[in-house]
Amino acid sequence: MRPNQTAYEFDDDMAYFVHWYSVFKPADDDIDSQRATYEAWCHSYTPPLDEDIDVIDTETDNGVALRLYRPQRPAPAQGWPWVVYLHGGMWTYGSLDSHEYMTAPLCKDLNAIVIAVDYRLAPEAAYPDAQQDCQAALEYVMAQAHAWQLNPQAGLLMGDDAGANLALELVRNLKRPEINAVVAINPNLEVANAHADHPILSQASIRYFWNNYANSDAQLHVPEAADMSEHVPTVFFVPEYDASKASVNVYAEHLQQAKRPVSVIEGPGMVHGCLKAMRISPAVKDVYQQLLAACKPYLS
Repeated sequence: MRPNQTAYEFDDDMAYFVHWYSVFKPADDDIDSQRATYEAWCHSYTPPLDEDIDVIDTETDNGVALRLYRPQRPAPAQGWPWVVYLHGGMWTYGSLDSHEYMTAPLCKDLNAIVIAVDYRLAPEAAYPDAQQDCQAALEYVMAQAHAWQLNPQAGLLMGDDAGANLALELVRNLKRPEINAVVAINPNLEVANAHADHPILSQASIRYFWNNYANSDAQLHVPEAADMSEHVPTVFFVPEYDASKASVNVYAEHLQQAKRPVSVIEGPGMVHGCLKAMRISPAVKDVYQQLLAACKPYLS
């Protein structure tokens, strides 16, 4: 059952985005139908690929698929800045194609190589398979830094939704000096604090996806400030009407207490997944520009 949208203050563009989401319904409860519907929803917001970007599909030594987005120009003298991007989809949906609405623009707008990771999905591949795939991908990217003309001192790890959770876990567990910062876009950190009638992602849905991934109500532990003294600089984006808002604020407060650089970009009147709408909504385009501005200092 979808939530009562009258409780939310949407502008016309965001109301249209929420309505358009409701149009995409799977034919049945089969996981393949659900995934196909999610891909179609994402594709509806994906513009044609910019002609100035080269796209290269490859894979790690152990078979994790990667997609590189590379500007069609000579590399800077110090090498390309780079972003490893972990897609969303609540561990259950998503692919290299689903988030091209984000990965290709990031390549152009950040003048950087963007490497998208196609980690294994739940429930077929449960925890910790996705985490292991992302770690393998990051280590492979570092091993290819010279061949791909990457600047080893100008890298970001970015994730959206489930990918944001995976990114935050990676930077806490895997110390890589090449990662200057982590960018976490609406991470779903805690089941218990989820907004029960969220317009895009309800509490019941969040529990379903967590169970797919972890076979329990397990959740990413929000560490205390005392455990964050070595945390890399962190940029969050969180919409106003998003289940992750409260836990993101707690995470950011702990980083501040640990005197670690952190910024939180908020999306007033926006919902989970709203960055898809940056080409139809001036307000979303504005927060996307804020996100770019927060990233650029770590890529120079």
